[in-house]
Amino acid sequence: MLRARIERLLKWGYFPDSTVAGLLRICPPLALATHRSDTATRKLSKPALGTVLPALAFLTFLHAPAQAADSTDLYIDAIMGGGTVIGTECVDGKVVELGSDYAISDFGPDLTLFVTTAAKTRLRKKENATWVVDPTKENGDKVNFVNLGTGAAEGNTHYISSNTAANDIAEFGTTGGAVENVPQGQGRYQMQFVRGQLTTVLGTMYTAEASSTYPVEYSCTEPGLLPPDVPVIQSVTALDGSALVDVEEPAGSGGPVEKYAYTVCPSEDDQGQPTGACTGQSRTVTTEDGSSPILVDRYGENGGPLTNGTWYVVTVTAINSACGNSGPTCPVSDRSPDFQPEASLSPVPGQPQITSITTGDGSALVTFTAPEDNGAVITNYAYRLTRENDGRGDLIPFEPALTATQFTLSDLNNGETYTLSLQAINADGVGGADSDEVEFTVGTQCEDLTSWTAPADELAYLCSVGGNDYAYADFHILNTIGNNADICADGLPIRDDAAIFCEQSDGVVRGIFDWSNTRAGTDNQNDSDGEDGTVSNNRDLDWLDTVERFGSRSRGDIACPVDGETVSGRCANQLKSASQAFKNMAGPGGPAIAALDISNLTKFRSMFSGAAAFNENIGGWDTTDINDMGYMFREASSFNQNLNGWVTDKVFNMERMFFKAAAFDGLIGNWNT
Repeated sequence: MLRARIERLLKWGYFPDSTVAGLLRICPPLALATHRSDTATRKLSKPALGTVLPALAFLTFLHAPAQAADSTDLYIDAIMGGGTVIGTECVDGKVVELGSDYAISDFGPDLTLFVTTAAKTRLRKKENATWVVDPTKENGDKVNFVNLGTGAAEGNTHYISSNTAANDIAEFGTTGGAVENVPQGQGRYQMQFVRGQLTTVLGTMYTAEASSTYPVEYSCTEPGLLPPDVPVIQSVTALDGSALVDVEEPAGSGGPVEKYAYTVCPSEDDQGQPTGACTGQSRTVTTEDGSSPILVDRYGENGGPLTNGTWYVVTVTAINSACGNSGPTCPVSDRSPDFQPEASLSPVPGQPQITSITTGDGSALVTFTAPEDNGAVITNYAYRLTRENDGRGDLIPFEPALTATQFTLSDLNNGETYTLSLQAINADGVGGADSDEVEFTVGTQCEDLTSWTAPADELAYLCSVGGNDYAYADFHILNTIGNNADICADGLPIRDDAAIFCEQSDGVVRGIFDWSNTRAGTDNQNDSDGEDGTVSNNRDLDWLDTVERFGSRSRGDIACPVDGETVSGRCANQLKSASQAFKNMAGPGGPAIAALDISNLTKFRSMFSGAAAFNENIGGWDTTDINDMGYMFREASSFNQNLNGWVTDKVFNMERMFFKAAAFDGLIGNWNT
């Protein structure tokens, strides 16, 4: 990772070899953490932890030489219970305790470890590995506890016991093989296995409080906000009386950055030469938020600008409400390279601002506003495109040069999420900071789909509505009767017209919405109670002939069935409510109704009320959890199917269930009424 960072800095040397450009060549674009307050952007800044263990190790051990920080995974197979680690789950304020034979094989920085105050740490090696024992202890296998704020090991190291070194499961404690103390705190420390210069992060530690009663129980607090990980200074650009510091927001298991503080200090010796160290009095200023780049323009909270011609160094502290005050120490970056503000530095362009991104099939059309050129005409722009779960993308100038305020990115992957930022370029160099980052997901907008052929994976990405992804299985596809008015506008069986998407053409309605024909209002019919028991004003489905397929419902408090959740997080082939779901349906409905997943429903009240042509075989429905069948087939005059297999043990209301269902002559003798 360190080599990749160095290579990236070298790539930024694409400007003319002039004095100004030479100074700016050390300044990579400055916007990784710009406006990180929204959840979507923060998601990009915090990729799936399983993909960033090497990065986390780099950030945690910023003061150590670069090394393959996760290489010891080759040796460790599992963390064992019965020692330092009591459990990994907190349920109702109690630790779910692990027995001594319990093995935790899925370790890493995102693993919660509830630990005791003193014990031996127990680890199991991989099958072909061996433990390393050193009489001096320093070069043998051991377990350290690393402060997430400082990146340094604290507390007492746990050394491998020579008595257990021949076993698959080794114990780590004092140099004499006894129980050793364990650092305490809520998310303040990480447990790490160490072999020489190699480390493996085993998990993030939380104190478990032992009861004073017997048998001993351990209480716990659910893990909450963690301090940020150690920030990384990407570059410093000297300006007139100030500097821009580009900070990479930590991308490990720590919490989000709420704001930064910078500490600036003179770094020159008596001859005015830079030393790389603090040689004067340091001053600290706290920023208003967690955005980057940071403008270092004051020598202390009440101080003036930096002195031009003086060499400085700066460090950056990442802050959130989980650190500082009485909590753990907030993490501090390494010291920056020396920099020297100068009044002669030419101004570079300001920040462009992205105004819209419209995605298509493998592409994105980007529109932005041009910034102030600050005295020199803007000759080109550069973009930084970062895929979700990848490291920060490189800044790429447009070729040929771009002077318009719109461009298209192509060869993108449908369904993937990216973030994009821009910088402007003029004769004085690259702009001082990236535009705000904008996140988008590539793919066709649902309104632009030209083919509705079912894909092989109906739960996977098909198209987008705005910035949200949806699957083929999210769409209700409904065949209509006659020349109907705009059903999307005033005909869907939904609450409050809240369709996510709807389009009507050639006698077919395709829409994404929660099928819930229980609109709030008034109705004089006694059978018009909604799913929640309130009086409702429902829509007649006198336009509906057949259901080609049912779409999805929002998940809410009821989980989706196994293998039934779409890419959007919605539950496929389900209604939100069955009450009056097919009220006055004109056509027969079709076999999709028989295949409907009803496992989330409890009421069938007036479900097919007035559906005169309906006669699908729904005898295979599992009605175990249904409690209300009142008016279900009222005036469903064609319905005559065998419902004898329905389970009715929980049904408390069958009022007028078959009222005026003239054709019904089926067996229901097995019902428990």
